[in-house]
Amino acid sequence: MTTDFEALRAQITEADTDIIEALETRMKLIEEVAEFKEENDFPIEDKKREEQIIADRKLQTALDGQF
Repeated sequence: MTTDFEALRAQITEADTDIIEALETRMKLIEEVAEFKEENDFPIEDKKREEQIIADRKLQTALDGQF
């Protein structure tokens, strides 16, 4: 039983690592987009796109929408 418990914890650690790596990748991409917008005089905020992204992500998960 202890081995199963330890395996579950190891899987959580692996998932945490994956999440952190994905967030780091996302932040780098956000920085690139921000630089592009600044260099090309694009508006920083795009509320319509933000709302669409949130709606799309809610459809991709069973997590609570507030999460």
